[in-house]
Amino acid sequence: MRHRSIALDPADVQVRIRGGIRSADIRRARQTVADLARLTHEPVLGATVKLATAPGHAAERRTAEAVLDVQGRLIRAQAHAASTRAAIHLLSARLRTRLLETARDW
Repeated sequence: MRHRSIALDPADVQVRIRGGIRSADIRRARQTVADLARLTHEPVLGATVKLATAPGHAAERRTAEAVLDVQGRLIRAQAHAASTRAAIHLLSARLRTRLLETARDW
């Protein structure tokens, strides 16, 4: 049986923010998670992204975390970086890896 892509609309990705997060980064996070949801072999029942800013010593530390509910199986990835954009980029790579690893079990 062939894998059929199950699309997730970026508007369906819930985003929670803490601190000063730009709207462009929120859109980027939504789109990134929606694009990666196409790697799943099952329907994505829900997707949440958390973007946060935490004060650090010399510079602020940014966190991006995503949780996808793939037919009842929670797939999670998290990344930290100096900028929100960089954190989303790292999150994308980690979430892609987790989804591909999990897809082998389906």
